[in-house]
Amino acid sequence: MRRVVTICMLCIALSAVRAIAQDTFDRERQAALAQVTFVEQAYAERLGPAGADWRARVKSSEQTFVDAIDWFSRNAEGDQALRMADPVAYFWTYAGRTE
Repeated sequence: MRRVVTICMLCIALSAVRAIAQDTFDRERQAALAQVTFVEQAYAERLGPAGADWRARVKSSEQTFVDAIDWFSRNAEGDQALRMADPVAYFWTYAGRTE
């Protein structure tokens, strides 16, 4: 009987660890997707009356974009990385960044 209880306890613990890992993955993915939405909005607004404000916001968020692209690449979401890379490349080119 003790063996069955021990096995049940291990199964419950393993399920909890799996749920925590999934929650972390989901949070990280949602944060990265929020950056995609942000940079796509900035790209859409780039030529409008608030274009300079959007460019400044993008410039201050560069590391966040790099982190999001990196996260997508590490988690087999290359389509999202490419979706984000195009508008980011526009802003970097606009700013004269060539690296």
